[in-house]
Amino acid sequence: MHEKGFYEMRLTMEFPAGVKKIKTFLKKLLFFFKKAVIFF
Repeated sequence: MHEKGFYEMRLTMEFPAGVKKIKTFLKKLLFFFKKAVIFF
């Protein structure tokens, strides 16, 4: 297996996981922001 194929395979495996992490992080941030707005 050449390098390009390996990197593409790794990217397709890691990309959805990264998107999921970003989404959960944004949800937490939004939740915290809403609480802060209500608090202040």
